[in-house]
Amino acid sequence: VLMAVDGISLANDGTIPFRKGERVELHYYFSQLFQGDTVQLRLLREGEVREVAVPAYLYKFAVRPHLNNEMPSYFMVGGMVFTVLSHPFLLSNLGETYAPETQADVRLLSLIQSHLKEPGQQLVVLSEVLEHSVNLGYDLFHRQHLSRFNNQEIKNLSHLVSLVDACQEGEMVFEFDRDEILVLDAAAAHQATQEVAMTHGIPASRPLDLMGKESIP
Repeated sequence: VLMAVDGISLANDGTIPFRKGERVELHYYFSQLFQGDTVQLRLLREGEVREVAVPAYLYKFAVRPHLNNEMPSYFMVGGMVFTVLSHPFLLSNLGETYAPETQADVRLLSLIQSHLKEPGQQLVVLSEVLEHSVNLGYDLFHRQHLSRFNNQEIKNLSHLVSLVDACQEGEMVFEFDRDEILVLDAAAAHQATQEVAMTHGIPASRPLDLMGKESIP
């Protein structure tokens, strides 16, 4: 039980004194600190009051709040278009209130507060499926978080590109949240990528910063 922070008593509702007759949430105090500062916590643990010194650090989110005027990155294979989960993506798909339309949207929203586990980490989502015979029946698989490809956990969009490019034969197995699985024939999917791109006038299956300068004739 957290009792006080730097000698400031914490109320049962999680607030601390502010101006005369006013109280604010504890996170307001934390927002005044800098990375590297030390916070002294008074805790009640197992019936004993303890003092613990904890370093302050910047909490980094895995979901980007903005794109810094950059074009959103993407990757297409077999008509399936993948991108990186961000607030602009949610805004464009769900509107200003982020009103979810499906359970898949609810799961995406639950990822907003995800902590950045390692540098370069991105949350990859299936944005939409462009119709082709190779992905027949998968048209409802959109706005879903991709967790694994061929039993490998996805680190970021570039990692997905490298795994897909290396899979030229056999099956491509895409695993999404709640154990939902999408399976494509690898050779057929790569062939379909070119056909879908030509149909929709897409010049490349991925931007130049992802795995070189591949373009589709």
